[in-house]
Amino acid sequence: MDYLRDFLGVTTPLARPLLTICPEDQVLAAQRARELGSPLVLLFPQSIWKPREWPANYWVELAWKLKGHGQAVLLMFQNEDPRFKNTRVFQWNTRIPQIAALMRHAALVIGNDSFPAHLAGTVGVPTLALMGPTRATVFSHIPEVECLTSNMDCTGCHFQAPFRAACDQGCMSLYRLFPDDVLKRALQKSGSRQSTSLLSTDLK
Repeated sequence: MDYLRDFLGVTTPLARPLLTICPEDQVLAAQRARELGSPLVLLFPQSIWKPREWPANYWVELAWKLKGHGQAVLLMFQNEDPRFKNTRVFQWNTRIPQIAALMRHAALVIGNDSFPAHLAGTVGVPTLALMGPTRATVFSHIPEVECLTSNMDCTGCHFQAPFRAACDQGCMSLYRLFPDDVLKRALQKSGSRQSTSLLSTDLK
């Protein structure tokens, strides 16, 4: 974000985008949230750009572990994705205003560095963005978004060295951001009602 602002000569202070949700979508979201339960954690596993996508098996592992810790988990997709059909609760092709409305009822949103994480931050819900090739500065204007990385030396390469051909098929840094690492921070942020001892046992 900072390098783009410098390149374009933008001097206007960063600000949260405005968001309006119609009453009908708010009512539908409230009903859906009641059906799902709480604390509600929304997961967004898809990303248009492959290097930004956390591995599918990591998402499935995270979903089941969150469920085991008493979280109401919902995976949301733009299109039906067979990779995630062995998870408990999922839906696809939800209109963006309805997604935004449902986010308002969530304790936490977890996504790649992609549109859902930016939308969640705009809504103002606590959000974990799983970062590999991109940098946390893209969320610098949205304080609700916390970026998690594996802290590999190549993290944030974004088509700079050492980005190479293999990175187009998946991010090595994201491969090293493990489900248990995300789970631990997710439970802290979502206000898990499970005991600390249960969490520490599960992560061993």
